[in-house]
Amino acid sequence: EDGTVLSDLDFLEILLPQLANTATNLTNLTVLAPTFYQPHSLDAPSEHLQRFISLHAPNLRHVSLRGFSFPWTAHSSLSHLRSLRLLPERSIGELGERNLNYNFDMLTEYLRNSPQLGELSLRAGIPLPPLGSNEARPVNLPRMRMLQLIGLAVPCATLWRQLRIHPDAHCAIVLCDLDYQSFDFPLIGSCLSTQLGADNPIYNTL
Repeated sequence: EDGTVLSDLDFLEILLPQLANTATNLTNLTVLAPTFYQPHSLDAPSEHLQRFISLHAPNLRHVSLRGFSFPWTAHSSLSHLRSLRLLPERSIGELGERNLNYNFDMLTEYLRNSPQLGELSLRAGIPLPPLGSNEARPVNLPRMRMLQLIGLAVPCATLWRQLRIHPDAHCAIVLCDLDYQSFDFPLIGSCLSTQLGADNPIYNTL
């Protein structure tokens, strides 16, 4: 009535606090940012959404986000997720352009504390791993039956190598920006040896 015009993201910031008291019953959450938004315009709404997910929705089982960050440090309150899908707000070719507000270790630590995960689809935002990540202890996800990793070659391959999933899992691994002159192809061979030797997953796409 006062003539104020709210964008979709303004509405999200207003809506989430109003849902906080009833969010304990929420089990499924899908929030998809329009692809025409600039990445920096999603920062404030993403903080609101992360706070809402980590503090007010303890019974979440299925989360799908596009353009928004997931609260990777909230593994104590979000360890019972069954499926997690993160989609890019831009094309695959632009995945490396946005600065991430989390790191590789935060991502893997969350996964280590989420043994109930049965589906993981990371199509955006796998951070660059620190030195020595190839020797890091495995991430055991015994219920994982659906795995999709799409991202920049080095972080995607490094995460893939660490995962230990259900023997009957269906997998799709897509490595972008693959430069045959500089990429560590032995890493791919090591990933295949690790995954196919320890388990027997079904690779639909590689």
